[in-house]
Amino acid sequence: MNNKKRVILLFLILLFLPLVKAFELTSIGTSESTCAGSTILFTSNVFGTGDFTINLDGTASSWATAVPQGFSIINQNKNIYLYVTPPSSALPGNYNLNLIVSNNIETETINYNVDVNNCHNMVLTGDLSKAICACNLDTFSFNLLNAGNYQENYNLNIQGSAQNWITLSENSITLAPNEQKTIYAYANIPCNTNPNNYGFTLSASNPYVISSINSNIEVQNCFDFDLITNKDYISMCDHAIENIVLTINNKGSNTNKFFIELDGPLFANPENHELIIDGLQSKTTSLIFSPDYNVEGNFNTNLKVRSDYGNIQKQKNIIIDVRTCNSVLLEILENHDRICSSLTKTYQAKIKNTGELPKQFKLETSELWAQLDTILVNLQPSEELDFNIEITPPTISGNNKVYVKASALDTNLISSEDYISIDVISSENCYKPNIQADNIEVLKDNSATLPVIIENKGSQPATYNIAISGTSSSFIQLNPAVVSLEPGKSEIVYLYIAPSNLIASDIYKATISVILDETILEAKTINIHVKEPIDQITGQVTSQEPSINFFEKIKTWLYNLITIPIDFTDEKLITQDTDFIFDNEEHSIKIQNVNNNSVTILIESNPVLDTLNVGETKEFDINNDGILDLRITLESIIEGIPQLKIIEIPTELEQEIEEIIEVIEEEPIDELEDIPESLDEDITAKESIIDRTINAFNSYKMYLLYVVIAIIVIIILIILFKSLSKPSDEEGEEELEEKELEEPEEEFDEDLDEEEPLKIGRWIVGIIILAVLIYLGYKFNWLTSIKNLFIQLWNYVPIGINYLRVYKYYILIGLIILLIITLIIKYWKSIIDFFEEEEFEEEKPKKTRKKKKKK
Repeated sequence: MNNKKRVILLFLILLFLPLVKAFELTSIGTSESTCAGSTILFTSNVFGTGDFTINLDGTASSWATAVPQGFSIINQNKNIYLYVTPPSSALPGNYNLNLIVSNNIETETINYNVDVNNCHNMVLTGDLSKAICACNLDTFSFNLLNAGNYQENYNLNIQGSAQNWITLSENSITLAPNEQKTIYAYANIPCNTNPNNYGFTLSASNPYVISSINSNIEVQNCFDFDLITNKDYISMCDHAIENIVLTINNKGSNTNKFFIELDGPLFANPENHELIIDGLQSKTTSLIFSPDYNVEGNFNTNLKVRSDYGNIQKQKNIIIDVRTCNSVLLEILENHDRICSSLTKTYQAKIKNTGELPKQFKLETSELWAQLDTILVNLQPSEELDFNIEITPPTISGNNKVYVKASALDTNLISSEDYISIDVISSENCYKPNIQADNIEVLKDNSATLPVIIENKGSQPATYNIAISGTSSSFIQLNPAVVSLEPGKSEIVYLYIAPSNLIASDIYKATISVILDETILEAKTINIHVKEPIDQITGQVTSQEPSINFFEKIKTWLYNLITIPIDFTDEKLITQDTDFIFDNEEHSIKIQNVNNNSVTILIESNPVLDTLNVGETKEFDINNDGILDLRITLESIIEGIPQLKIIEIPTELEQEIEEIIEVIEEEPIDELEDIPESLDEDITAKESIIDRTINAFNSYKMYLLYVVIAIIVIIILIILFKSLSKPSDEEGEEELEEKELEEPEEEFDEDLDEEEPLKIGRWIVGIIILAVLIYLGYKFNWLTSIKNLFIQLWNYVPIGINYLRVYKYYILIGLIILLIITLIIKYWKSIIDFFEEEEFEEEKPKKTRKKKKKK
């Protein structure tokens, strides 16, 4: 009767458990205002248990990022941070953002409001009108204020009928919030402008805002004059003198003073700096140009004449083309190079007579180890000649500058020189190779291949010849025998080893040499241990490892049995050799060689060897099925330790399944009925996977599953303890006394002698069975399959624990624990009897004495 009540109570508890809410989602605030380009933060909190996924929805979801995007908690709090950054192109207005949190059982949503404000504004003020005389210059002042919330860049622009007369003090301006600045617009009224009103508009703009102001110019003709030159262009030789005639015509009715200024090279000067001219009269003066030797080029000279009264200024541009009538130009076609100290290299150069007279020039170099193929050259005007520089650098490495100079024979004032910078590199570092190879073992009449890494650690591209020699040369081959490598790159060549039965068992030497231009740059010798063949051995390459006894193999096997290799389903960072599981098979990643900017890795069991540079990502097929399996990125190398990020590459089917599961979580199940009937068998298989996924998320069935597992555990414990149970202490004593009365003393002693080793024997038998199982497991590898099965089952344990740890299952757990404790207490005597041996030995003399008394 009591058992029935317990069962009813248990089912009533299970009936009401689904009504309890699994988690709770809260938020501190749900509405914020911000500017385009700024970031706001919403913080929400999840309390409960389960594996949670985070999704965003709404008009502002494309601007938002949730951190984290998924997590697992067990009856705990977890904060979710939601960052929202409207782009600079976002229009002002209200936008909604929905935070959706789901644990595959329940879904909670919080609605947020994001108000994007107009945070760009400015105020432009200034002079609206001015009266200016013709041929005069005046200034308009404008003030620009940034009334927005951001630092802004403004482009300034002038429009209107007077825009050609206006010059701004600056064309763009940058202002911080609430900062203002004065902008000057210089109005230069042309002398021939008719008196009238002219307007212009100043605009300040950026991609977000524009503002403008209109100003008026009232032109008045007060003082005017004409500026006349007989020419505006002069072509002349250096060390010569040329004049330009300047005439100033005073168009005003009053006498005025005019100031003359030449703004240009030092060799340009006016004859008179001031002229006083009566009203309606004119005067003439000269502008003098006298360049010195070696002066060459086009010079812009700005002639400025300003009236004293009215402050009218007029300008005129004069171009002076100064030719170098005696000049030379020398040029080396290359300005920098790297040369090995043992090599000779030739560079091209050219010399040109850039003057207007024939000249003879002498060529010379600054270094004895730089030779020219010509010394003296005769050149006509504009004639040029190519010549060669042969450089054989010294044996000392370093940087050297080689100067080449050309000088006229009749004067040292006419010369030209150029140089080339030469980095001299030692022969060792120029084409330095590196060889990586290991010692191996191989059986006679078998074959093996050994990967050998050849790396170019020099500074120049090189084509290496690979040669092999040594006592093993009769049964080894190397391919390819020629490799071309860029600096810092490496390539794998393979050493094929095939000793015949005629080869004696011994350790043979194999020397791998890297040759360039008939010179051995690097050599490495490895040991090849040829062993006697053993039955059923395939002859694969094995490393030279010391022999391991049987107990060491058992220790290693037990260690591997309890060690769970990692997998790369999720991205992981590794810094050392690592074992991992892929497609239910064990593999390993070994770091072979670490350089400053690269690392060489070996992926086994199907060997894949490659080199990665810092920041480089490569994908690898590790099981030779033609499908890329791993994506490896070398993030950095810190103090000689590589930082490798590794993740599995999902197959197309897995990607499609994940997309379908996301659709299941976001859309109603009824929408799956719209799947077309024309899908092939592969889609049918995917539908079955979808059905299993839906069932896995069915919480009711999951509850029943855990209840059934608990009941099975209880039943197994009951059967186990009953099988171990013995009669109670009183019944056992009565039965023992009856047996002592019925059996003779000899038989009793024999029973005792036989019964005592049985207790010890069961342990001996157990140890023997355990040793046999370990040996068979090591030899036939069937325990590894069991281990992999337990690993897969172990992956589901956290899921079960997550459900069992929810507070609404505490009662069920308590009941199960109570039943287990009850069974242990009830059958405690049987458990103790199973392990005890000393108690039987103490009772033995008592029973013997009892028998003697009966006699």
